[in-house]
Order: sequence, then structure tokens, then C-alpha cells
Amino acid sequence: MLRTLVFALTCPAVLGMLGPAAAQAPTTRYRDPVFAAHTVQNALAYGTALNRYTQLVDTLVLDLYEPGGDAALARPAVVLVHGGGFVNGSRRDAHNVAFCQDLARRGFVVASIDYRLRPSGMWDYSDIVDASHDLKAAVRWLRRFAATYRLDPTRIGTIGGSAGAITCLEAAAVPGEGASGNPGWPSHVDCVVDMWGYLHDEQTLDAGEPPILILHGVSDTTIPYTRAQALAQRAATVGVPHELVPLQGGHSLYALVLSQEIDRIAAFYWRHLRLGSLEGLAARDGWQMPGAKHLTLDVTAPAGRVYLLLLAAQRIDQPLGRLGTLCLDPSAMLLLARTTMPATPRLPVDSVQLAIPDGLHGAIYWQCAFDDGLGRLDVLSNCTATVFP
Repeated sequence: MLRTLVFALTCPAVLGMLGPAAAQAPTTRYRDPVFAAHTVQNALAYGTALNRYTQLVDTLVLDLYEPGGDAALARPAVVLVHGGGFVNGSRRDAHNVAFCQDLARRGFVVASIDYRLRPSGMWDYSDIVDASHDLKAAVRWLRRFAATYRLDPTRIGTIGGSAGAITCLEAAAVPGEGASGNPGWPSHVDCVVDMWGYLHDEQTLDAGEPPILILHGVSDTTIPYTRAQALAQRAATVGVPHELVPLQGGHSLYALVLSQEIDRIAAFYWRHLRLGSLEGLAARDGWQMPGAKHLTLDVTAPAGRVYLLLLAAQRIDQPLGRLGTLCLDPSAMLLLARTTMPATPRLPVDSVQLAIPDGLHGAIYWQCAFDDGLGRLDVLSNCTATVFP
């Protein structure tokens, strides 16, 4: 079978579709900014809540950032919570927008939320509770509309700075749902990025709470660095996965984090949203458009693995034991490429760009077979279909 497939690589039609310089530079979705652009839907209402100060009902809104041209069907989400001392601040502050754009270009869907604020003065614990209840309503909203926005409800993280971080930590560690909207949907998250915040009562952090990445300025006079140390100590005591990153500077070090620590944040999400388990084969969006000239296939697999990219014009579903299910008709199967995955990171993405011949019609089915390193096949990927009108 392998000999037949290798011989098929000499088929002019296959070589014509491969085209020159098919392989793109390897990049890794969720670790690298692999998308050139992002889209945003502004002011989506995710709930309502009574403001205890104005006695008016606040409509709670978020901006939803997505990777531009993304075809993935189940994408991890991050909720960003702005700072501002529970008195001011906005989801549209420039540094918040920059974070959202960066994460969206890495492949995440990012919900940047507004929440209830007090009119003036120093915050108290009731403000933290209100904000955390609003955040939980936003998480529930994401799960409620996961199918609409192509989200993976099992992979949701949060990030916040200052009051936003306080809100994220409170929501993760302290029970209580509030009444800000979307009842009945789960509000738990999988991990928290805390930038120069604190947990109101560190003793409320218990075993089983989500992992925490703590970024805090060692010279912070607004929220002292000792609060970050206390949170890290409590996390260590109860066995909550955590990382404490001391930053050189004081409070609100957004520019520093965006320039020097954003890759660390992406790696944290990679680990704790379990993005390394998203293996397989996918066709990148765009090939369906009239007049499209290229089709890009993304292969995700462990580093250094050898894969065979296969195609057929007919589909079957034939179980092959430990190999998985073959979805390509063996009588019409062609080998398009045999390639080694990049050496790093642990689960890289290899992209192959194919020229679409003029006049191509009908369905083409794609599947990857992975080599065990000794020239033997040991697993098959999922099946991907592209239908040309």
C-alpha cells in the first residue's frame, strides 16, 4: 500500500495541486499570532444587574474578539476584566484592546467585559462581589452561546489587571452565582491570569481551584507585592498549580507585560486550557470563496512525527483497529506529501498550502497517517472534507 501511495506522488494532477513552495513556516496556534487580523463584535449584552449605588438596572455588555478568517468550530475562550479600582476603567481602554487583539490573533476568542462600578470613593468588599457575579454571568453567557460563537465550553480562562484581577480571583475561589444573567449554565473557569491583583481572603483558596499565573510588580505601592506572595503561598499550601512572576516596576505594568510576558501568558493558557490535546487535520477557511486560488491544511501532531498527507475523491469509513478509522477509499487514494513535524514546540502545527486547479469540482477528502519512526503506520487522523462547487 505504501509503495502504491509513493508511486501516486508522481501523478501530474497531484503535483500540480501541490504547487511550488507548498510548506509554510511552522507556527503554532494559541502559542503564536498565526492570524493576520481579528474581528470584533461590540457591545453584546450578556446580562443585567441592579447597581446598588444608583438603584438602576445596568445592562452588562462585552466586546467579542475573534481570529480573522478562522474556520475552527470549537475554540477556547478568554474573558478579560478591566481594572480601575471598581470606580472607572473600561473594556475599551487601549491596553485592554491590545491584549484582546493579540490573543485573538493567536486563535482565542476573547470577551472583554464591562461590569458594575461604584460612582466614586474607595471600593469595599461588596464591589468585589458584584463584579465577580457579573464575571460569572459572562462566563455563563459564553457557555450558553457556545454553538453560536463556535466556542469550546470546556476551555475557558480569565485575565484581569488590578481590580480586574481581584474580580477574576474572587470569581474563581468564592462560591455564589449572583443574579446577573444566564442562570443554569456553569460559571467555573479553567485558569486565571492575575496581573497585580489580590484575593480578598487568601484562605478562601482551596484545593481543586483553577491554576493561577501571578504577575506582580515588586515595587507596587497600590497593591503590595506581599499580597502576590501571600496568594502564591496559599496556593502552594493547598496544592493549586500556580506561577509567581515578579516584575520590575510598580502597578499597572501593561506595556511591560504586552512586550515581554504575553508569550508566557499564551503558554500558561496552552497548558491549563489543555490545548496540546487538540490534534488533527483541519482546512483553513477561505478556500470556499468564489475564485479562491489556494487551500491551506493545518496538521497538528507531536513534535518530530512523520506524517503522510493523503487524499481521495471518495469516502468510506473502515475501522482499522489501533490505527483508527480510514475514511479514504483505498482504490482512489493518493499520497500528496510525506513530511516531518517541526521539532518544537511539543505539539506544533504544520501548514501546507495547495494551489486549487481551475475547474476543480466535487468533494476531496483528506486524512493524515502518522509514522511510528520505523516506517510503519501507527495512527490515522480525523477526516476533513473540502467540497468544490
